[in-house]
Amino acid sequence: MVDVLVVKALKATAHHRHQRLVVAGGVGANAQLRMQLLAQASAQGIEAFFPELNLCTDNGAMIAFAAAIG
Repeated sequence: MVDVLVVKALKATAHHRHQRLVVAGGVGANAQLRMQLLAQASAQGIEAFFPELNLCTDNGAMIAFAAAIG
């Protein structure tokens, strides 16, 4: 999964000629994704940004919680 996300994210970034990539949501908490994307993006001259881990929450969990209390 990580390999596919890294390849697709970097291809999309290059295709649109962007120099920065922001990863958000629950997937941003994946340590392997962070490591690989930072390394490969840097090698291509792309800056990758990730939020702090405590801000990388899963939208599905948040929606389920909201439904449970609502």
